[in-house]
Amino acid sequence: MKTKVTCPLCLRTFDPRLPVMHISKYHKDATDAQLAKIRTVRRNATHASNHGYASRL
Repeated sequence: MKTKVTCPLCLRTFDPRLPVMHISKYHKDATDAQLAKIRTVRRNATHASNHGYASRL
């Protein structure tokens, strides 16, 4: 799992395991569409590490 990813909205790095910290600090007034972009980045970062394990099941 990546421990740092780049936010597609503000280009700051954040830990994808704790996106709420980044969102509450930098994107308090974000729209649903903007939050969806952050979720997609988070999902891609976490699935990249889980993919190898899931393929062995």
